[in-house]
Amino acid sequence: MKVVLLIQNLVPYYNAKMDAFCRNGQAEVVLAQISDCDAFHVLNFQSRNASYRLTTLFPGIPAERLPLKKITDALIALLRRERPDVLCVCGFGIQAGKAMLAAVAEFRLPAVIFSDSNWYDFPRRWLREAVKKILISSCSAALVAGRDAGTYLQRLGFPPERIFQGYDVVDNSHFAKPASYEKSSPYFFACARFEEKKNYLRLIDAFADYCKRSAHPLWELKIAGDGELRPVIERHIQELHLGTCIELLGAVKYDEIPQFYWNAGAFFHASTTEQWGLVVNEAMAAGCPVFVSRYCGCAADLVHPGVNGDVFDPFSVAEMTKMMLKVTDLSAEKRAEMGRSSEEIIRNWGVDRFASQLQLAIQTAIRMPRRARWCNRALLKIMAHLGK
Repeated sequence: MKVVLLIQNLVPYYNAKMDAFCRNGQAEVVLAQISDCDAFHVLNFQSRNASYRLTTLFPGIPAERLPLKKITDALIALLRRERPDVLCVCGFGIQAGKAMLAAVAEFRLPAVIFSDSNWYDFPRRWLREAVKKILISSCSAALVAGRDAGTYLQRLGFPPERIFQGYDVVDNSHFAKPASYEKSSPYFFACARFEEKKNYLRLIDAFADYCKRSAHPLWELKIAGDGELRPVIERHIQELHLGTCIELLGAVKYDEIPQFYWNAGAFFHASTTEQWGLVVNEAMAAGCPVFVSRYCGCAADLVHPGVNGDVFDPFSVAEMTKMMLKVTDLSAEKRAEMGRSSEEIIRNWGVDRFASQLQLAIQTAIRMPRRARWCNRALLKIMAHLGK
């Protein structure tokens, strides 16, 4: 059996997931990437000794510069050469997903759609939702991030018996803390691109309030990441006179990031909207207590309040401050216990879960194929013409 998947570009997370799936030897996998470069340079990744076959449609050209029709034409040419048995659709909101949906309609093959979208991510408009419902109706099974993503697909009319969970995982072993590792002084840690939805300004405001109210020696706040909002964030830190308490680490390489999780006393992820939040997986695999926005898709599945962390309203600075004060009030032993709970919970959300659930989804797609209808093909042609 041959499976083809199209993604925007290869990053370490996808390499680990697809390598785990290929290890079972039940399928030949062709992983196609639109481009071989990521706008976030530390995520640029070259596979070595991978068990899948990687091909690049447009080497050296960022995916966002390419029109949908050009991507779709290149993908269809690839599929005519490869003649796969199953297609995997990487979502419906990015170019790779839309191009593959067009290919599903063109070749009328069984397809598995990957999705981590949730109903609360963005305001939902009935016309856009109706379009999505038509688009995904040609897919025979779905591999979703977690419970909330599965619920959203059901709202779009996808049959629940065709939905499997375990799409958004990381290589837990990469982030696991060595048994003999000794923590340094604890600090708050955050890791994300510097963009508006990551909500760093409110997180910094909460940290400023924590510094004023804490009855204990203050923890620092370390932030890994970079992006267009860096000057805004730097200015905000200076305005609050927190330059000696907050360290901006910049974009940290994949091989270097685990040590920052290992030393952290608590991990905070404050996004105002987030389909999942793989950094939470990373923090938990590293043994961190995690404090996560309730609007992150992972919160419902990974965060057990009072056990391995807590959830909060990302629009409430007061709630975030309360969480910071709460975790620093705990004993080191209690924080270590919460970290161990994180490790135990995330053990069930590793690359092996992705591999087994994808295998079940593919089997379901082959056993109960759903074919693209005329409305799918017409809608996709309109989208290609409009460049959507």
